[in-house]
Amino acid sequence: MTRLSLRSVTHTYPGDYPITALRDVTLTIEAGEYVALVGPSGSGKSTLLNILGLLDRPTSGAYRIGDTDTAPLSDSATSLLRTRTFGIIFQAFHLMDRRTSLDNAAMGTLYHGLDSSERTRLASAALHFVGLANASGQRVSTMSGGQRQRVAIARAITTGAPVILADEPTGNLDTASGEAVITSLERLNASGTTLIVVTHDLEIASRAHRIITLRDGTIVSDTPTAHTPRPAPPPPTEKRRYSHVRFTDFFADVWRGLATHTSRTIGLAAAIALAVTFALTTIGVAFTARYQVSDVFDATANRRVTVATEGASDQQMNARLIALSRDHDNLDRVRRIAGVEEAAAFIYRPAAAVSAHLGHTESVDVVSLVDSVRPTQRLTVPDYPRSRPLATDEVFIGATAAATIGLGPVAARPAVSINGSVYTVVGIVTDAGLRAELLNSVITSDATPHPLGTPTWAGLEIRTSPGAAQQVARLAPVAWMPTASAGLTTTAPPDPVSMRATIESSVTATLITLTIVSIIAAVIALTGAMTSTVRQRYHEFGLRRTIGARRRHIASIIVVETIILSLLGGTVGIALSVIATLGVAIARRWQPVIEPALLPAGVALALVVGILGSLMGAWKASRISPADALRV
Repeated sequence: MTRLSLRSVTHTYPGDYPITALRDVTLTIEAGEYVALVGPSGSGKSTLLNILGLLDRPTSGAYRIGDTDTAPLSDSATSLLRTRTFGIIFQAFHLMDRRTSLDNAAMGTLYHGLDSSERTRLASAALHFVGLANASGQRVSTMSGGQRQRVAIARAITTGAPVILADEPTGNLDTASGEAVITSLERLNASGTTLIVVTHDLEIASRAHRIITLRDGTIVSDTPTAHTPRPAPPPPTEKRRYSHVRFTDFFADVWRGLATHTSRTIGLAAAIALAVTFALTTIGVAFTARYQVSDVFDATANRRVTVATEGASDQQMNARLIALSRDHDNLDRVRRIAGVEEAAAFIYRPAAAVSAHLGHTESVDVVSLVDSVRPTQRLTVPDYPRSRPLATDEVFIGATAAATIGLGPVAARPAVSINGSVYTVVGIVTDAGLRAELLNSVITSDATPHPLGTPTWAGLEIRTSPGAAQQVARLAPVAWMPTASAGLTTTAPPDPVSMRATIESSVTATLITLTIVSIIAAVIALTGAMTSTVRQRYHEFGLRRTIGARRRHIASIIVVETIILSLLGGTVGIALSVIATLGVAIARRWQPVIEPALLPAGVALALVVGILGSLMGAWKASRISPADALRV
């Protein structure tokens, strides 16, 4: 027998100005009774109902349900006892509007450990009991107020609870709907279920077995009527595990919640997708860029080596080195080194007076080509035939020097005067590799008979195969001048391997920083979104606590929803990141590189972001007080 017994119960709402809602209430309600709680607004009726239904705890006094003292019970034990003892009906219905009446009725047994078929059977029977058998597939958002209240009653009926608590069940209804609702409740009481109703309607109260009147938190009268209690109904025949939910039902419930709130689901999944997109695109572009490093190295200075006689210790040694630089056999030895693609030797002379127009003379450096048979071996001279040798009376002129002296179009074969000797300009040098000074020079054949000044130093420029620069730099001085290599200065690019490692290290550091920043930003954004979602679902979580959910059940809803959203958002994020990476690669004319390991990494990243972002929301949801959440 379920006897409810309160002794000297007081309840005070804390705050800056504490409010005492109940004062020294002593009350016993026997199994099978039909009790009406009446009184003016603020008299403590709803507070008393919340304490009876274990939605709230007394500030002082004792409350026993049968032989159980409720004071020392933990939150989980309280949830278990509430689920097993009470079916609760609220004035505001507290239904899940986007779900059907059958889903809402079945919600009453979600935390009873029953299989889905049994839950559906009980829900269908309950809807039939309240006269809504034909509306089981209808969304409750499309129902009238009276129908919605009867769905709430059906939800309470499915619990099989021996006590039904109803807070103003007809308060928002018209007369006809209110009569249908109260009739359904009285039919339950007629079967032996204890019925406790809070009401302002004295006509409804007069139909109860007892009328308990409250004023200012105290019971001022407890009046029995002519009715007599019915014997308590037998316990439910189904084997129930109260405050327990089957995983399949739990997952199905979570999925329905996501499916029926598409805008919320899309918004949260999009937040995760954007985080994954940004992080994976950063990584993907970094991978793609890294694979371009070799091509960039191959196309630029890492394939160029220079050797010069500028380091000669005295004038006599310098003259010897310049003489050796004119030996074509020496140059050919350099060209035969493995890894050498092209090699050219130059002899540098003092600046000369160069003129392209009468009365306009400029001081321009003069450089002579040792091998004038292949003058464009290391020089870029547009429109000059690669196989044509440079004659002794012909010169090239660097692009900068040509502009300085005001040279006319090369197609007109203009002439220039160098220290009084006339030469024909047959080409303009636009690129001289590492020898940028050649762009401001006049370039002649070393075989020219005209005096151009005493040579000051000689230089060798070599183009190597990819990755061969370091090896060529070691061998070229010895090959060029075997007996005087110690007097040469060699310039080579950094080791490509170490340079690549340095660049990749920088890219990796940047990548890690950007990824961490994006993950932190995503977690913060998702935390805010999930916390906002919890606020929007405040009543829902309060209802779940009322019908048997423990704190861990509520937290699990948030976490499992987030895992599903993470999988959806992660999949979309992976697809978007691939598209973004391809877009960047195409725009930069790179060879796109998609690292296969990034695909599972994207899913893992989405899960990490989702779970971290859900923790605060899960904690807040689990701390919701059912009494606070469902208070109208």
